[in-house]
Amino acid sequence: MRLFYTILFLLTSLHFVFSQSVTNPINTRIDSIKDSLFFRINTDRAFLGLSLLKPNSLLTKLAELQGLYCLKNNLESHLQESKNLKTLLDRKQFLEVENGTVNEIVCKIDLKKGNLISANQILNAIFVSIAKNKEYANFLKSKSNCEIGIFADNKEDFFYLSIVLGSKVVFTKSLQTTGNQYKIKNSDQDSKGICDKCIKKIDAMPKDVSYDLTIINDEIYFAISNEEWFHKLFYNKLDGVAVDIVLKSQFPCDNANIDTQSPISSGYLLKPVYLKQMLKTATMNNKGNVFVPLGKVPEVWKNEAYELNVLIIQNNILCQYGTFFQVPFDDWQTIEIPFDMSLNHSKSKIEETIHKEMNFVIPFAQGKATFDAQDLKPLADSLKLAHYTIISIDILAYSSVEGSKIINLELQKQRALSMVNAIQSYQSYPINAKINTAENWTAFFADIQTTSKGYLATKSEDEIRAYLNANRIEEIDALLANHRKGIIHIELERKQLFKNLDEKTILEILNDSSFNKGTEKYQLIDDVYLSENPKLMRFLAANIQPKLKWSPESRAKIAINEYLLDTAQLLNTLEKVTGLIVENNSSPMIQFNYYALKLLDWERNLFTGDIPKILKQQLLTNKTIETQALNKLRLNYLVLETQYYTHAQKFDVKNESVQQLIKVLPNVQLSDEERFRIAKFLAAHHQYKVALDLLAPRTKISGVHEDLLFLYINLSIIEEKVVQKPDYRAILSNASVVNKTRFCGLFNSAFNGGITFQLLENKYLKRSYCEICE
Repeated sequence: MRLFYTILFLLTSLHFVFSQSVTNPINTRIDSIKDSLFFRINTDRAFLGLSLLKPNSLLTKLAELQGLYCLKNNLESHLQESKNLKTLLDRKQFLEVENGTVNEIVCKIDLKKGNLISANQILNAIFVSIAKNKEYANFLKSKSNCEIGIFADNKEDFFYLSIVLGSKVVFTKSLQTTGNQYKIKNSDQDSKGICDKCIKKIDAMPKDVSYDLTIINDEIYFAISNEEWFHKLFYNKLDGVAVDIVLKSQFPCDNANIDTQSPISSGYLLKPVYLKQMLKTATMNNKGNVFVPLGKVPEVWKNEAYELNVLIIQNNILCQYGTFFQVPFDDWQTIEIPFDMSLNHSKSKIEETIHKEMNFVIPFAQGKATFDAQDLKPLADSLKLAHYTIISIDILAYSSVEGSKIINLELQKQRALSMVNAIQSYQSYPINAKINTAENWTAFFADIQTTSKGYLATKSEDEIRAYLNANRIEEIDALLANHRKGIIHIELERKQLFKNLDEKTILEILNDSSFNKGTEKYQLIDDVYLSENPKLMRFLAANIQPKLKWSPESRAKIAINEYLLDTAQLLNTLEKVTGLIVENNSSPMIQFNYYALKLLDWERNLFTGDIPKILKQQLLTNKTIETQALNKLRLNYLVLETQYYTHAQKFDVKNESVQQLIKVLPNVQLSDEERFRIAKFLAAHHQYKVALDLLAPRTKISGVHEDLLFLYINLSIIEEKVVQKPDYRAILSNASVVNKTRFCGLFNSAFNGGITFQLLENKYLKRSYCEICE
């Protein structure tokens, strides 16, 4: 109730202020209509939770400029004949209006036709007219608009109205680059090919030479990592650098992007710094990096989201305008190859997985939150027969995209809860559950393209929902039925047979002759490992006597577990497994683990010794290890070999290693984690297309590996031709479901962990960002 009175007080106060600022004593009916119109607009905004519009005298003049024109010419139009006043933007510049964006509403009401006499009747007619135009209605509800100007008058039997709404001021008069005030020429004025030479020079820069903009103690610096290349780029007196400061507020979601209308900059252009001043003020650190001060970010913007673009100027011609994209992918890793822990007993196959994962897709009927218990039967069988415990569950509950958004949200929650309850029924103690819910836009954008209504993939979500709610089409209904589902990822751990293990208990077990004849001894190894006690594992290894006749594979497993519990045991483990190869050279399990350990040993000492060419030859010629497993070993070898040659600066040989790795890739089945690691490695070595091709098949899969999905987006989002495809919209939607915060963060300032908010210059990316994040 207090909130309501606060809003009412604010509206009443603004009602008074507005009437004082635009009162026309000639026609009190017009004053009454304007005041009531303003009051009603702000009342609607208040109850929508939007900020109240404030009257602005310049916007009022802007509204009057068009309103009087319509009145004089008896028409309803946004255009004028005068070249200087033709469009709203022209009129904004003419009056020097500083609001970031402006939107205009014009109405011509026939008073006689509607027999409109009272101010209230005219007011209702105005809102009927506005409601018919969806664009007008959106202007009134725009989050970015914060100020308003109104003109109203009548002539004979017609009433003329002009409303101008404006967003907040982004560039004040003192912080504007009007036209080209620094007299810098565009590249299309380059008649001597100066810019062609400049671009070729920049393209020829070695990969270890780069330039950037950085801020040190509030000062913006142009930084280049090599003094020689600094002098190659800048040698004429009219060669130089300038900084363009671009603000995120230039990209409002419910309005057009704010264009400064400058031919050479997108934001506020600082004064260029030319060669003479650059040489005078430049400094160099002990690494050979050159720093040139270029100016400061205006104080008023220091708490704003901003980015710095660079202008490379040659002979006073703008030759390159650069936006800096922050796309991290250089921290490569080898793929993590799990050790082979398989054990074959003469009489039975031992359950050899301590931890395992299961995935289920649960279909739901339209509007229903219950499902068939048979869909979880494989889980029940696994728990009963293999003695596993559920450790955690990850649930993604989808509804299809038609219907009410609010109802869909509730349905998603109910579906998630029904799945959690069904799984919880298998265990008495609580299961850790992570739940995510969403409308299945990812599947919709991916699937609708194959139907006769494929054009819907180009529409906004609101337009699609409205169409689906108004039209029942059998083809689309069948498609939507597959989108109502739950996806469950379950992690399980094998139950321990031997609990509360200590050295005394292990000795008692090993001294039991009946125990050593059975298969339980193999589970003892896992149970000691699950105790997470490396000392206990070493005790087990030390007390396996030759007379017990434990297989070489079981002893290899003990040795590997020693390493897993204490990685300092690498060389000791390698020595033990090497001895077991001598004992049983035909075991694929022992050989695989031997080579995995050899690779780990090399990785630890990658740059301190010679390259192990014999190891490479052994991996190429091995006939014992299964092909898929062997190829994973080969992949890791080639990753390490590439890094070895890169460090040695043998780039031609390094490139050969990368090409060999690319040839091996099609012959390896990779998990999502492995795809991510290899793709990141490829990107770090400039093999972007191969990296994208490796990632692409997984990007629209529900429950996809998060890092894989975001690496694909990082590598592709700056490609204009790619992002406009409906397929890419499905990928972005999938990313928002996997991690909405991370997705929206891509569009943060490059200084604040994002790629760049200037991605919002692309209308397709802006649509996805605004639908998902705003």
